[in-house]
Amino acid sequence: MSWIPIVGGIFSVTVGGLLSDVIVKRLGLYSRVIVIIISLTLAAPFAAGTLFFLPPYAYLCQIPTYLFGEMWIGITIAVLVELVPSDIRTTGIAVYLFIITNIGGNIQLLVPVIKNHIKEMHKHDIPKYPDVNALRTALYILYPGPYLYAAFIFVFVMFLMRRDQRKAEQSAYTILPDTTA
Repeated sequence: MSWIPIVGGIFSVTVGGLLSDVIVKRLGLYSRVIVIIISLTLAAPFAAGTLFFLPPYAYLCQIPTYLFGEMWIGITIAVLVELVPSDIRTTGIAVYLFIITNIGGNIQLLVPVIKNHIKEMHKHDIPKYPDVNALRTALYILYPGPYLYAAFIFVFVMFLMRRDQRKAEQSAYTILPDTTA
């Protein structure tokens, strides 16, 4: 099981970076976000399959989940490096890494809260609503769900970046080198 995230994650980050580098030359910076949207959308059904199927098929669903689902990490750093001004770039990447590791890494703490809320919602409808169904629903919300939530948010980001790219092209805006030093 440990080989799936190691090999799949390394392969995914590498292919995602290479793919976005090729596409960005044709379409511009916003195309990196297109790769993220597609990869997250492709990963979500396989993440749901991990919860839906019994072993060994649940484990097999993890392979494409990691192959598609981890592409966003490197691409997002590339977008940050290209968008954030150089004088605060290190801080921007540090904040990004803080958010994905500390906030995203602790999101599993919400599983019991959501599970209890789901059980509470169904206590009158289905008196003996099994714990396992409430747990599975909470896991669906917090495992494949964020892939889709993120893809949805990245769609808005893509349109904003595309708009800004067009504005920059129309205004012929260029960054001049700093000659004060």
